[in-house]
Amino acid sequence: MSIVDERGRLFGRFNLIDASVVAVVVLLLPIGYAAYALFRPAPIRITSVTPNRVEQGRAARIRLKGEHFRPYLRAEVGRLQPTSFLIETPTAGEIVVPDVEPGTYDITLFDEAEEVARLKDAVTVVVAGLPPTISVQLVGTFTNLDEHAAKAVKAGHRFPETGDTSFDVVTAGPPLDDVRRVRINTQTVDIPAAGSWRVPATVRVGCVFNFENQSCALRGVALVPSVALPAGGGARFVIDEMRSDAPGQPMEIAVHFMGKPEALDSVKAGDVDTRPTGGDVTRAARIVAVTGRQMVAGETSTKVPVQQSVEITTQAPDRVAIVDVVVRLTAERGIDGPTYRGGPLKPGAFFTFDSAGYVARGAIVRSTPLPK
Repeated sequence: MSIVDERGRLFGRFNLIDASVVAVVVLLLPIGYAAYALFRPAPIRITSVTPNRVEQGRAARIRLKGEHFRPYLRAEVGRLQPTSFLIETPTAGEIVVPDVEPGTYDITLFDEAEEVARLKDAVTVVVAGLPPTISVQLVGTFTNLDEHAAKAVKAGHRFPETGDTSFDVVTAGPPLDDVRRVRINTQTVDIPAAGSWRVPATVRVGCVFNFENQSCALRGVALVPSVALPAGGGARFVIDEMRSDAPGQPMEIAVHFMGKPEALDSVKAGDVDTRPTGGDVTRAARIVAVTGRQMVAGETSTKVPVQQSVEITTQAPDRVAIVDVVVRLTAERGIDGPTYRGGPLKPGAFFTFDSAGYVARGAIVRSTPLPK
């Protein structure tokens, strides 16, 4: 019997063409499976997210870990797209969580419209807590007050009594006629404001400390000198100084003043430092004794412009007054020791005394804590 008969059948039973097709198909099946296994995309998986708990509205960044991440994927947190989605490596990515309502959400990855990975209950969004605050005292002035509001600013009161920003009044001085301080470059002009009142005061507030720039802010406003904080009803609190909300340290210092006789001849016991006190003169520096006066000879050097780019320096005889005084004050506690008006109270440190009638500058020669 022939292998292929006259009708083209194999062994008289199978058509040769059909048998060839079957043979080809049988041969191609393992080749096709091997090609599919070799070239098909690896399945994408999300294995974990860090952190898995974030606060609402903080634009929190969470790290994704997984397998076979690739470019051009799209992400969703719940049903919202994240503010930002970045694939860094095949095993790592980052999502900026959108502003969603508090709750627990899946994180899903899509390739075009097809879902390719999902992590159930991946991230929990909670209500944002209030940032931690620190208590400080601000020395300054309430301004732009009417007469009734000015009389209401007293120690122990909250001003205003209601509102988003309230100030606990620690000390307050008497109401004064108001002014508008206008600044033009380095020049400052005080202009009377008829019908308006101001009150020097020290207030207690809670501010949010910023570790990055070592500042403190109230309602997003950095607390620095000359800033005018809203105080309700159109009033403002203008900051002069900030200090710790802690009891001060009584100090006695001996100061060696040096300067023009016309200024230092006026120095006497009982003089008070009149720089901003916020209505609390008990913390201000006060001269309690003048222990010595002397006059020394010296020279004054003066540069006189003659013409453009030409100056003549002249020397003239002069007299220099030296006055030694004892000053008592309330110091702030600092990391490096007690301070006053932000300056250290150490022997050798410079000290400025600004009274109503003169300004005296000198060096500290002794610094002694006093019992409270």
